[in-house]
Amino acid sequence: MDSDTFTLTFSSVELSLVARLLDAPSLQLPEDPFDGWSIEEIERALTQAQESLADRHYIQVQPDATVALDVSVAALVGALAFPESSLIVTLVAGEGLPETRQVHFASGLIVEQEQQHDDAHSLTAVRDREMASRRLCEFLRLAEQPASSAEPFALAEAEMGEARLVVVAEGERAGAVFLEQAGVPSATAASLAQALANSLCYTTLIALTWRGGEAQRVDSFALLEGEQGLWLLRPLERDGESWIKVAPCDASCANRQIEELTRLVMPVVEGRP
Repeated sequence: MDSDTFTLTFSSVELSLVARLLDAPSLQLPEDPFDGWSIEEIERALTQAQESLADRHYIQVQPDATVALDVSVAALVGALAFPESSLIVTLVAGEGLPETRQVHFASGLIVEQEQQHDDAHSLTAVRDREMASRRLCEFLRLAEQPASSAEPFALAEAEMGEARLVVVAEGERAGAVFLEQAGVPSATAASLAQALANSLCYTTLIALTWRGGEAQRVDSFALLEGEQGLWLLRPLERDGESWIKVAPCDASCANRQIEELTRLVMPVVEGRP
């Protein structure tokens, strides 16, 4: 086992049960595990979850029926329940299903949450910010991607959204024409339209801070990988309107952007397992 990390695995129902034991008002889960369930179904699932957690020594059920949480379990799930800051990362590779990775910081602990498609959640305590950043770069498969050979430009967010719709509905060439009409240089418009039409990978990264259970976005960006290379998309405000700055970005550039994002929301944490 990697001595720099420590991992525990839960189902969504098990995480919800532990959150109740922590008196957590909410839990940072992509989906509600009880959506559409009856009260009887929920109670039965929670009973089964308690038995499963006890079998794995994640909890101890006392003779008086009270439940004691393992310290490690309380710490890892507590980071999801009471985060001070978070990074929310969503990756879509080609036509595949979205993959999510969340990194939460709480009480000096960095916890990486990965949801599998079989309803398993892996919670990994990560030693420090540098390792969290490195693991994110590996998750995003950033290796030696080149930067797209195009010019940086800015486009209104609404126009970028419409360009995506045009590419989907009418094809790459129509998308390039739309982007040119929006003021994007011809060669750059053609390259971006190709990336939108044949995306190898599209990733969004959002940095949040939490106050009183409410999230506040402090920064975000997206990475678009096409056949001709990688693009960096950053939101900006211009004259009170939402725009997107689009620029070529190779793998090294993307790695630096991720390092800066983790530095923004995570203090230095030394000596953590």
